[in-house]
Amino acid sequence: MSTDSAPTTEAAAEEPAAGPSRRLIAAGAVAAALVLYAGAAWALSSRVPYGSTVAGVPLGGQTRNAAVDRLSAAADQLGGSLPVTVDGRSARLDLASAGLSVDAEATVDPLVGFGLDPVSLLRHLTGGGEHPVRPEADSGRLMAALQGIAGAVATPAQDAAIRYVDGAPVLTPAQPGRELDPAAAVTVVENSWLAGTRPVTLPTDTVQPEITQPEGRAALTELAQPAVSGP
Repeated sequence: MSTDSAPTTEAAAEEPAAGPSRRLIAAGAVAAALVLYAGAAWALSSRVPYGSTVAGVPLGGQTRNAAVDRLSAAADQLGGSLPVTVDGRSARLDLASAGLSVDAEATVDPLVGFGLDPVSLLRHLTGGGEHPVRPEADSGRLMAALQGIAGAVATPAQDAAIRYVDGAPVLTPAQPGRELDPAAAVTVVENSWLAGTRPVTLPTDTVQPEITQPEGRAALTELAQPAVSGP
């Protein structure tokens, strides 16, 4: 009976020694994961997160210096003004008056650099999205600049009118007009002034005529035509 119990006693003696070994293995695995995590963060830190854009300029995957150069080149190409179109009418938006400028280094620097923040690492891996230009656009100045060109690009509404051809009254139909929507245009310009399709197409509002088509038709049939038809 003592012979049968000996292996059991020996196995029980070996079990405590296995505990520390498992803990060492687990600790080693955690340390290896941390090293891999830090290595990934370091490897990605010198590049702008993939999918990142600034005012329409794609910067994803670029090194810091390459991204700075690309932003600077985009601003230089504009030559101080942005070509825009509103309902087929063209104008140029003065960038200085609109408060639009770019500090390429200050814009790019927050997008790169080493850090162990999991959110930052995830952004590098999955895509950075749109980032603001620095200094940020002054929406008030931009709105004022857009309002300044609104008159030049507006298509006025045409009132219904009555004209006479060979003595007979004829109705000139009413036509709606189009005008710049400055509030919506602010967002469009802020998101695409550095890159994208040129000229930038700005949103519009419909302007209704003061004298509508039904009103003109009523004036024609009730006033103008009876007036020339005689007694």
